[in-house]
Amino acid sequence: MTENTNSDKFARIMAVISLAVAICAILVAYLQQTYALDEQKRQFQILQKEDLTVRLNPHVDGSIRITSHDLGSLGRVVQIPWEVSFSNTGNQKLSLMQYSMSTGPSPDFTSYSGIDGGIMTADQKTVKLPLLLEPGESRSFVIYVGILVTPNVYDAISIKSSSNVRTNSSLKLALAKQGMDLYGNHVDYQEFPGGEYKMTIDNENQKSPTFWCKVITGRGNVFLASTTEYRLGK
Repeated sequence: MTENTNSDKFARIMAVISLAVAICAILVAYLQQTYALDEQKRQFQILQKEDLTVRLNPHVDGSIRITSHDLGSLGRVVQIPWEVSFSNTGNQKLSLMQYSMSTGPSPDFTSYSGIDGGIMTADQKTVKLPLLLEPGESRSFVIYVGILVTPNVYDAISIKSSSNVRTNSSLKLALAKQGMDLYGNHVDYQEFPGGEYKMTIDNENQKSPTFWCKVITGRGNVFLASTTEYRLGK
């Protein structure tokens, strides 16, 4: 009897162990399959994800626009050419459906008439949206950014506009000769024999607003870029 009882106990124990092993094997297989499916979903989402890099570059030259936008005591709007670039760094074709310009510490903080002067090609043709970008494709354009200048700066620009002030660089030079820049900062200007000159803006005077470009794609994804002409901003 004792031997039979021990044999039965041993058999039952082995059966329980075998069942546990079988359950573990099924559970491991299930977890592996679930992980594989999740990984496939993740990889698929990566492949389908839109990824756009937007850059603004204020340090370019080009024709300026003296607009008729008058905001009273706040100043007048002068549109300056900047470079804007769009790079599709994802794996899917994407379409740029709309964009907006704003200024301030965060996107959409402040906007005003004339802040967006439009996006142009290098030969001054208007860029029409939607704009399609293939994966890996990058395109650069000119975007006219409306700078809100003080009445004093605007008057100085208007006086010079009938002569040689037609580009961003010539505008900076004309204003520097009057001891200011586009943002009303003090500029130290010196002329030397032979037509040479030097313009200096102290660090504490290097203040300029931050501008934001917000782009919305055909799938409703939002991408942002911001920059300021001087590193200190405002």
